[in-house]
Amino acid sequence: MKPRERVLTALNHRQPDRVPVDFSGHRSSGIAAMAYARLRKYLGLKEKPIRVYDPVQQMAIVDEDLLERFGIDMIELGRAFALEDDAWVDWVLPDGTPCQMPAWTKPERAEDGWVFRSKSGRALGRMPEGVWQF
Repeated sequence: MKPRERVLTALNHRQPDRVPVDFSGHRSSGIAAMAYARLRKYLGLKEKPIRVYDPVQQMAIVDEDLLERFGIDMIELGRAFALEDDAWVDWVLPDGTPCQMPAWTKPERAEDGWVFRSKSGRALGRMPEGVWQF
């Protein structure tokens, strides 16, 4: 079965060829960007820019090579947005791992850590020193 068939079969209370596997199909089943970078390295996968689609929780977009390796059946649909490279800005995670954040966030240094702002300049998220999320 293809992933879509497998998931729909299970949702319809029928027996699929195997249990559908979810890894990052939703923010609650996703992976933090710092952990994702370490997982890729541990598995010996090619280095790629870690893209953080959820800057508040710092959740990573799981790349196709990892999805294929583990036979993942579900993906987060937000990955269909911001496909162009200019939709991302370079940043560094709290553990020193380079990553890319959505360009709209443009995290900037603040006296007590980091902040990202709305177009009007209002702070939308703060990440104090020693904290791993906005």
